[in-house]
Amino acid sequence: MISPKVAHVVGNGPSWIDFKKIADTDFVIGCNATKVKEANVTMMSDVALCNQVAHLRKWERVGDIVDVPVIANHHIVDWVNISEETAQYIKIYGIYRRPDDIGPLEMSSAHYGVIWAIDNGYDEIHVWGVDSYFQGHINSYTDTIRPSHMKKDAEKVARVAERWKLEWDTLIAKYNNIRIILHAPTFIK
Repeated sequence: MISPKVAHVVGNGPSWIDFKKIADTDFVIGCNATKVKEANVTMMSDVALCNQVAHLRKWERVGDIVDVPVIANHHIVDWVNISEETAQYIKIYGIYRRPDDIGPLEMSSAHYGVIWAIDNGYDEIHVWGVDSYFQGHINSYTDTIRPSHMKKDAEKVARVAERWKLEWDTLIAKYNNIRIILHAPTFIK
């Protein structure tokens, strides 16, 4: 029997701290400004947050943000390529695709991380720190780096959390030949 090719996608919800690798060979995808020390890359989907991370790196104020290459959408790649200075602080590892039938705000960076892992041959994907699926909120430690104005509207937050949950269910059903395992936060088990 062939061992599965394993990836982990670690979102920014409070339960990201529950993350643990299964094997040393596992590939780890952080999300946005990742704090995951084991991350090989981070999935970046927000140009404004990417700009803030570049600024923090330039002034050496990254705190516990891990400096790893970025898997980015084409907007971020274009933005990085415009400025040689920005390219010093944001290294592009790869580009992810957004499915044609999905709008730009329909999925989180963790969703895109799973799609990228599937596109790159991973057949077992563990997902951590996606508290929105289990608790209906979109709290993220990245809010301390770049606060979300949307979070002032509880109704909008609830709609986004519900939409993200539905997208997780859709991804799991669509890719039923891939083991996609969403890890529940330990504090609600």
